[in-house]
This record gives sequence, C-alpha cells and structure tokens, in this order.
Amino acid sequence: MKRLYRIEIDVLLDDRMRSRVIQAARDDYRNSDGVWTLEDGEKARITAEEFVVDTKTAFLEIAESAFRTVLPDIEPHALRCGIEKGIEVKPLVRLGWSCRPRRIRR
Repeated sequence: MKRLYRIEIDVLLDDRMRSRVIQAARDDYRNSDGVWTLEDGEKARITAEEFVVDTKTAFLEIAESAFRTVLPDIEPHALRCGIEKGIEVKPLVRLGWSCRPRRIRR
C-alpha cells in the first residue's frame, strides 16, 4: 500500500539572506547534472542563473537536491514553495532526534 508523506519546513528568512540562498542553490545546480532543453534542435544545458531565478526556486532546488542525494531511487511526488503573508511568527521550536517539539530557552 502506498502512502503520501508530507514534509513541511518553515523558514523565516530576512531579506538580506535571500541572495545567499539563491547563490547556494545556483552552486548546487552547477555541481549537478542540470536541466536540459532543446535549442535549434540541439540539447542545451540551462544555466544556473536561468534555472534558479528567485528565492522560491532556490529553496526547491536545495530541497530536491538533498532529497535525491540521500534517496536517489525515490521520486518526490511534488515539491512546493510559497511565501506566507499575514502569518504570526511563533517562537522557534527545534526538533530532537526523536522528532518531539522542544521550546528553545532564551
């Protein structure tokens, strides 16, 4: 029997960090097999700058790359990234090895 497992990762990102995320994703893409397209009937590799155009595609590239590195024989069903608006940011909760939420003490 097949089951759908959904993984959610919330990332609170300051606008100053966006370029760092994009650059990391582009570097990762350059080290991969990349994505290819047909141009004038010939295969051409899409450049990192064309493929990773914004923070959302950067996060998707990083997530897919990490997933395929660890589990190359399992195909992700879907990868999504969006920007939440009007959401109250709650205190950071870290998950331990047992995946139980813990509050971070400050």
